[in-house]
Amino acid sequence: MRGLGWVCVFVLGGVLANKHKGPHYKVHCTKDNLRVDVVKHEDVSDIYLQHLKDYPDPACKPEVVHSRATFNLKLNDIYQCMVTKVLNKNTGRTVYYHRVVMEYKDTTTPKQAFLVKCDMGLTPTNASSYDSEVSEISLVKRQADFPVNFREDSDIEITSEVTGTAPIPVLNVGVRQDGTLIDDELNVKPGTPLNMEVYLDSESSEVYGLMVTGMEVTDTRDQTEPILVNGCSVDPYLFENFVTSDGDYLKAKFRAFKFPESSFVLFKGTVNVCLDTCSPVQCSNGQNGFGRRRRAVTDEADPNKVYEISMSTVIKMECDDCEKAKYMEKGSLREKFEFSHADEAALSALFEEFGSARYAYFDAEHSDAKTLSTSIVSAVIAAACLLLVR
Repeated sequence: MRGLGWVCVFVLGGVLANKHKGPHYKVHCTKDNLRVDVVKHEDVSDIYLQHLKDYPDPACKPEVVHSRATFNLKLNDIYQCMVTKVLNKNTGRTVYYHRVVMEYKDTTTPKQAFLVKCDMGLTPTNASSYDSEVSEISLVKRQADFPVNFREDSDIEITSEVTGTAPIPVLNVGVRQDGTLIDDELNVKPGTPLNMEVYLDSESSEVYGLMVTGMEVTDTRDQTEPILVNGCSVDPYLFENFVTSDGDYLKAKFRAFKFPESSFVLFKGTVNVCLDTCSPVQCSNGQNGFGRRRRAVTDEADPNKVYEISMSTVIKMECDDCEKAKYMEKGSLREKFEFSHADEAALSALFEEFGSARYAYFDAEHSDAKTLSTSIVSAVIAAACLLLVR
């Protein structure tokens, strides 16, 4: 019985040791496609691309056959499934990457995310394909056997150069609400104050700095609006300029908004990666669009720029009465408001007749709701009088 007990302990220990051994995958790259084959073990409940668990586009979901899940991502349309593109401005070398997330049936086990990438610098003329797969690296310690009277020469002639290379930057993009990272389990309502964070991985942050030079927002279909041009916010009331304290961690405040035809809002941006830190640009409102704090502001291209990263992220909006909401169809993003009350709808018609208005968030439960209603009615009456005079 005692021996049987030891056998049971040994078997149990082996099971625990083999539990959640980590992802096993292979990446196949061509100039137009990034394919990832992932082994889906029995304890895995779900596999998906980061931030895209509930994203409706079938091109961003894996094809699961038995115990294998396969992602096929187009590299000629990186924004379809939010693939990140890193371009070396000096050599032209291009790297594409994404993150795959695995969830386990055991809810006490945390989700696991791993980076998959295609480095086109490894393929001749960027035309051939190659495979890269996970493999455990074993380190073997070797000890040289020197004689007892061994002495190293004090004069050493150096006949070759040792050249070091800086790491290829890995960019992280996230949106937070009250300090909580918005992921696939958290949706936000229009008008919610949010923070967008753009930052480098720990290895790259020691070498590089960042600057978001341009960004636009889209409904993932036809509607697109610029929110950041040449490093400066188009409308700081909706989306503020990026600010930083160290040059490699940028943050911008904005309020959540949505488009009429989609509950998803896709942000597409261009990020400069510079040696040390990037120079800021002077924006029309007197702020610096970011960048670097200590260096003098210049209008010329940053000489430290090394990489250009095309990035994207998506958030899902929560809307209880989206089907009943009414939107203004023409005008800029600032003019696409959601009205849920009759008085506000009347104000929308007034704006339609006399021009655009500032972005506003109405709350009928506030104590000054009657005052607002009276002001709206007065404005509508004044508008009607003007129309009659015409």
